Amino acid sequence: MYRRCFSDSGDLTRWKTMKYTGLCLVLAATTLVPTVASGPGGLAVEGGAATFRSATNIAGLEVNGASKAVTAQAEIEVVGTGLSIRKVDATVPVRSLSTGMKMRDEHRRKYIFTTASGEQPDLRFEAEGMTCPAGTQGHEFACRLNGALSFRGVTRPFILNLKAREQGTAVFRVTGDGTVKLDDFGVTPQEQFGVKVKNEVEIRLDFVGKQVAPVVAAEVRK
Repeated sequence: MYRRCFSDSGDLTRWKTMKYTGLCLVLAATTLVPTVASGPGGLAVEGGAATFRSATNIAGLEVNGASKAVTAQAEIEVVGTGLSIRKVDATVPVRSLSTGMKMRDEHRRKYIFTTASGEQPDLRFEAEGMTCPAGTQGHEFACRLNGALSFRGVTRPFILNLKAREQGTAVFRVTGDGTVKLDDFGVTPQEQFGVKVKNEVEIRLDFVGKQVAPVVAAEVRK
């Protein structure tokens, strides 16, 4: 196969010409052809964010924050009228969460997210997955996704109310809402300047992903 890239006489000057080099590149490029597996494909996340909201002891005052550093992966497949979501793994770096006030962020990281050993492990949600039924619109899917949330080094069962909307060919907008109870993770709600957050914190994951079929092998075509 590769012998065609050289002249039979051993003269390599033809290899240096643009036309002949182009021929060799085409021959080499068309040799290995990937074969794509059928079934579920990976979800390549193209952009994601996480937000949190907590009520306080002062009526009408909330503490809100956000992160744009969400990383996530999953396997998805449209099955009949439902959307199968498997092997969900989403991570939010603690240091990426911001309320817009430096002093408050430092206080929050120290008293809420730091472990006894001084570490600040990422927030992480994992789930084996399930099949979400389609709604009346056909391209919208919703379900309660049972998984586990790791927060401050402690892992507890956690439920995300998941919604997925197909926005184009194999492109999905996914949101997940849930409520974290701080004391479930050994965290005491903190007070700063007379403002104390409630025990319940509402969180939301929001990202756009594109289904990517996995390449499982490569065959040689002559």
